[in-house]
Amino acid sequence: MPPSPRGGHSATLWEVSIVVFGGHYYAGKQKGYKYLNDTYILNVNTNRWSKNKISGTPPSPRYQHSAILAGSRIIIFGGKGEKTVFRDLHALDP
Repeated sequence: MPPSPRGGHSATLWEVSIVVFGGHYYAGKQKGYKYLNDTYILNVNTNRWSKNKISGTPPSPRYQHSAILAGSRIIIFGGKGEKTVFRDLHALDP
């Protein structure tokens, strides 16, 4: 199942996959923007999506964060949430 349409997410190449984290989308006038902290993985060889759960405490929902691959981990830094600007670091182990 592919991720929902979104903007402000990160997409990081990891081995033969692209890892998509977070982002946001407009849910309409009543609800405004919806902020996400989900993780999806696209295997570029098979062109198949999978949704992986993050063990431990996941980062708060955010968009416009930075993400890099450091060894086998994806490091997430900062970003913006519903009412805050983040300056935190998280390591994802896909």
